[in-house]
Amino acid sequence: MISQILYTIFWSALFIYVTGIAFSFFGIGFEIYGNYMLWLVALILFWSILPTEATGNIFNRAGL
Repeated sequence: MISQILYTIFWSALFIYVTGIAFSFFGIGFEIYGNYMLWLVALILFWSILPTEATGNIFNRAGL
């Protein structure tokens, strides 16, 4: 679990660095693409941290 999170953080940091260099080369500022990139990184972090299967019956009527 910890190794998956560390790999995700490493690859996300590399993604941010490479994307920043690429957009800088084309003259596009961080204020244009930054929100989208950070949103994508947040989704990737959630994907790596959250469980893949449901752990409870909170939304299931039979569980009440």
